[in-house]
Amino acid sequence: MKKKILIIGIIIFIIVIGIVFIVRRNSNFDNNIILSEFYSQNKENVDDAVESFMESESFKNMSETNQIKEINNLLKIYEKNSVIKNLNYDDENKLFSYIYNYGEIKGALGGVSLKKWNPMMN
Repeated sequence: MKKKILIIGIIIFIIVIGIVFIVRRNSNFDNNIILSEFYSQNKENVDDAVESFMESESFKNMSETNQIKEINNLLKIYEKNSVIKNLNYDDENKLFSYIYNYGEIKGALGGVSLKKWNPMMN
């Protein structure tokens, strides 16, 4: 009897872990689809894609941690496709920096700041 209860408990535990894994994976999949859409609309224009993404409701509704993660994921798509290179992130300044790797601005430094600016200090 104890063995049956233990086996049922283990099976339920495995099912719960599987459901959590599937839900998390689908959530990441949805975000990847959204990022792919921004990339496909602006394949060689990082600035327009980042600006559009940052103005979207989905971005505005994210926590700061998720905003950083998703901007990083979007920029990695551009890095993977050789539109930018040398992608770096400075946590203290919440600043992504990279080098453009295409067109007339090839070799120029680019970046994305996620730091909240105080208009009274500028």
